[in-house]
Amino acid sequence: MNSGYFIYDPEFKFLSLGVVGAIREIEFMRKMRLTSQGYKWYVLGDMVSVCPKVNYKLQYQPGYILCPRTKKELLYNSVAKTVTHLSQLPIASK
Repeated sequence: MNSGYFIYDPEFKFLSLGVVGAIREIEFMRKMRLTSQGYKWYVLGDMVSVCPKVNYKLQYQPGYILCPRTKKELLYNSVAKTVTHLSQLPIASK
């Protein structure tokens, strides 16, 4: 299951709508797993570590990311420094 999107407006940041939505979706997944074996992963959607609009997703643990080159799932905490470093490089350097 892939997470739905919420409209982000800094004026309503105090509502933490992305967090509320994620909690509801995680609970939905728990209920679905009790009735069906078809669901294994809950995906929060795209993650941009340097973007405050979506980096709340980094609070959920354990977090995994998919390496774009090897297509292997990696534990985010083990590659966080590399991801942050690469995200700050110009496109031509990546």
